[in-house]
Amino acid sequence: MGIGSFFKGLSTGKKLILITLLGFLARLYVVVSAVTVAEDSLEYLELAGRFAQGNILGGLSVHRPPFYPFLAAAASYIFGDTETGGRVISLIFGTLTIPLVFYLGKLVYDERAGVVAAFFASVHTYMIRYSGDVLTEAMYYFFLALVAIGALKALRERSERWMFAAGLFSLFAYLTKPAGLGFLAVISIWVLFEDPRKIKEDYKKRLRLVFSGWVVFMAPALPYLFFIYARTGRVPFTGTARIPILELLRRMMAGVRVWKALDFIRYFPEAFTYPFFIFFVVWAVRKMREGTKDAERLLLSLLAAYWLVIFVVLPRRRYMVQIMPLALVFSSMGFLSFQAWLLGKAKKAGTLISAALLVLIAAVQLPVGMEPLHAHRLAEKTAGQWFKENVGQGVSVLTYEPVMTFYAGGDYVLIPDRKGRVNLEEAVAYGKGMGAQYMAGYRATLREKIPDFNGGEKRLLTEIKSFGAADKDEFVIYRINE
Repeated sequence: MGIGSFFKGLSTGKKLILITLLGFLARLYVVVSAVTVAEDSLEYLELAGRFAQGNILGGLSVHRPPFYPFLAAAASYIFGDTETGGRVISLIFGTLTIPLVFYLGKLVYDERAGVVAAFFASVHTYMIRYSGDVLTEAMYYFFLALVAIGALKALRERSERWMFAAGLFSLFAYLTKPAGLGFLAVISIWVLFEDPRKIKEDYKKRLRLVFSGWVVFMAPALPYLFFIYARTGRVPFTGTARIPILELLRRMMAGVRVWKALDFIRYFPEAFTYPFFIFFVVWAVRKMREGTKDAERLLLSLLAAYWLVIFVVLPRRRYMVQIMPLALVFSSMGFLSFQAWLLGKAKKAGTLISAALLVLIAAVQLPVGMEPLHAHRLAEKTAGQWFKENVGQGVSVLTYEPVMTFYAGGDYVLIPDRKGRVNLEEAVAYGKGMGAQYMAGYRATLREKIPDFNGGEKRLLTEIKSFGAADKDEFVIYRINE
């Protein structure tokens, strides 16, 4: 019934293969049709380039954990460059997340929930997009799904082997994004304090479980932790913002600003996508009446801890999408509850309606998810390629748009931003002092952010080439006059 009507007569394994294939093809299209990279991709690509050149220490950064750029560098030996290598790594991990979501749904509920959750993951707009981007998101939500599976199995079976696995997956998550450390902490609290009445009689077993998770995490992570501490004097916890644990706690105690609450309210349903958010709400309403079981509570605690940190630090859709493999399990049960209600009203019509709803969801989400990545930056890419061919590599450019310099094979100097306004003469002087010989950017952006740009443009700069339409999308390269 419902999603099963698409796969009538097929085994669960065959259904999962078809769903995974659908997700793979959508993600592969994103990789093939991608136009440019995101600004956040540039540092990963720089680190990957150093790894590819054999500069291991140069590939380590206090801002970006090393696992993703290392794998992108390794893939570049096969695919020719770090950009393609990074996209392929995202494609592989983004696709492999789909069967993990199935297994997670099956572990918490049953096979039906697993199949629906996997289908949701395969067509989820943003999970598709991040699985073709040069970013860590796809790798991260792959490992978070593994962390959740390991934790559920460890608690259910009181298994040191599975707790060891949860610690190992947390390590991989941490080396992808630092918040992986927090998931292992939440799991450890669960192990130590679940069913408090039994703590006295099995506290040794609980301690062994916690030790099993942390020993595999800390042993390989310590060198990187010491590297970060030596450079910054603190242990990272929340990603590129590098907010130390005590500062994070202080912010939580001090409260948050209204704009963060508004941002969270805005991006929270967007991260689910609205249909899956509605099913999540259906699940939550049902559980408020019926209560939750242990597996649901553990999964909820991981979600709640993550959402709390995001809420306090920086509530953005992109960061919330990272936890979707766990959240979609609940959305799948919301859909199954809705389907059961439909079938109770009219069996034949309910089956058709639920099946049509799934088709509609896929039809709406897939085209949006498969739109060419960063197409709005095409002028920057074109300008960078022209610059590389006609000016040369290794040249420094003063700009607001560093993507251009990636394709130019050069360096960039960010135009100083003093509360959103800067004088052109000051900007040019700063660029010269930093070794920049050229200035580049969207004409409209330069005029907007530099009030006297029109007046001083011809005196301080010489326009040498423009790209794109002669409006707000026109990207211009200037030579800085001596």
